[in-house]
Amino acid sequence: MPVQQSRMEPVHPEAIALFRHAIATLAYRFAVAVRDSPNGFADYTPCPGGRSPGQILAHLNVLIEWSTNVVEGSSDRPKEALLVWDQAVRRFVALLNAFDATVATAARPFPAEKLLQGPLADALTHVGQLTMLRRMASSPVHAESYFRAEIQAGQIRLDV
Repeated sequence: MPVQQSRMEPVHPEAIALFRHAIATLAYRFAVAVRDSPNGFADYTPCPGGRSPGQILAHLNVLIEWSTNVVEGSSDRPKEALLVWDQAVRRFVALLNAFDATVATAARPFPAEKLLQGPLADALTHVGQLTMLRRMASSPVHAESYFRAEIQAGQIRLDV
């Protein structure tokens, strides 16, 4: 089902730049959250009924793939699929790269504000959950100054 394009205004270049910086920020924070994660972390659950890191990552993959679809003019939401942790991590980075490239070259207006307030904010929340779960699983992430971090639009990788 296509996303209604007729009511959307073109996204200004300054807004695209800020939006792409938000994507790069998500990528950076994700890389910090998953760097050196311990064996078995994907299946860690701190309480009955809670989402495991693997389930959270499957949801993150859906959020970003769906966001790319929206920018391309479709509202098709992919199905959530659990993958082996390392495969899911690589998939997330690949999906973020594809999302960033799609935003950078978008030929039509897209709902940038809605994508920011919805799936991107949700993804940032879930990356924070991964960080918290690392601490709960006795494998906390190293302290990081996100203010001082060298984050640039289009720079999406795990080796931060």
